[in-house]
Amino acid sequence: MQYSSRWYDEDPRISLAIGLLEKASPLTQRRLARAIIKKAKAMNVDAKNHHIGFFRRWYDESRALSLAMEYFKVSPPLLQRAIAEYLIAKLINK
Repeated sequence: MQYSSRWYDEDPRISLAIGLLEKASPLTQRRLARAIIKKAKAMNVDAKNHHIGFFRRWYDESRALSLAMEYFKVSPPLLQRAIAEYLIAKLINK
């Protein structure tokens, strides 16, 4: 396996989902961020708000998106995959 510095690059479907989300409009990003948080919370995932105040990553520009990505990251692998498939469906089949 090749080295990757991004947590989501280890799974091609999750990487695709994140790439599609990055290219989505800010409105769509916010809407899907809420959905990611809701799905993770429904499965009792707990994430801390790590919004750091400066923009290191593309999703740090939005508090909601930053938090959603943290929920996505700390979710169990099966939930990560389910969230990825949800995002792909929403973003490809608009």
